[in-house]
Amino acid sequence: MSTPTFSSPKSIQLPENPVIRVFLVGGGLIGVAVVVLISATIAGLIYMDYAFPMTVDSAYADRAAAEADSLFTRGWLPRDMPATMDDMHVRTNVDIGIAWSTFQTDEAGVAHIRSEFKAVSSSVDEWPRKSGTRWWPDELRNDEALTDGSWEIYSCGDRSEFRETAFLALDPKSYQVYYWLR
Repeated sequence: MSTPTFSSPKSIQLPENPVIRVFLVGGGLIGVAVVVLISATIAGLIYMDYAFPMTVDSAYADRAAAEADSLFTRGWLPRDMPATMDDMHVRTNVDIGIAWSTFQTDEAGVAHIRSEFKAVSSSVDEWPRKSGTRWWPDELRNDEALTDGSWEIYSCGDRSEFRETAFLALDPKSYQVYYWLR
């Protein structure tokens, strides 16, 4: 039996020009540095989007103040909302086009909601994500709000300028309304 022989690989001849030599030898390091820099930039942009999303918090004394800020014409709230909307709080996320809102209304506003919007009795297509606000109730996150009878849930249908998935919840005892656009 013969023992295998190994030959050493042939060495690569680098060009004599020192500029080309530095480029060829250092090119691997430059390539790695470029990949690391691009990866860090992308990771930073993703972090910035999650850490500082384009959310805007606004408060309005009444509907007239919200109309003056073009809240309805920009599509954040349906134009068919009641005339009486007081103590409004709105959070919008312009990156993904979603909104949360709450306002106080009166008996006429409740009657308007009941006549203009479709009551939801079985299930809501999309419950709102956590809004990150102190004024959004935790119980408005799943279908339990439909079954316990403390809320009236309405679909806003195609009344939103941006999407069809828009709902509102009415507390019939306090006349507090919560609206979400998904």
